[in-house]
Amino acid sequence: NAVDVVEVTSAQCDDEGFSIVGQWGATIDGEKNIQRGIVGDFICRNRTDQTDVWIVKRSLFLNTYVIKS
Repeated sequence: NAVDVVEVTSAQCDDEGFSIVGQWGATIDGEKNIQRGIVGDFICRNRTDQTDVWIVKRSLFLNTYVIKS
C-alpha cells in the first residue's frame, strides 16, 4: 500500500520527542490514541483515510518501507 510519509526532524519536536493522535494508541492524561516518537522516526498516513496516521520507528521504517519519488 502507498502511504504519505514524513521524517521527523529535531526542529519538529522537543527533548522528550513528539506525539500524535491516531486511530489507536495509549491513553495519556485522559487523551486517547496517543502515539509517541523521537527525532528520526517517520509519521505515515493512509492516502485514502487521512485520519489513519501512525508512527514508525526509524530502524523499522528503513528496513521495511521503500520510498518512491
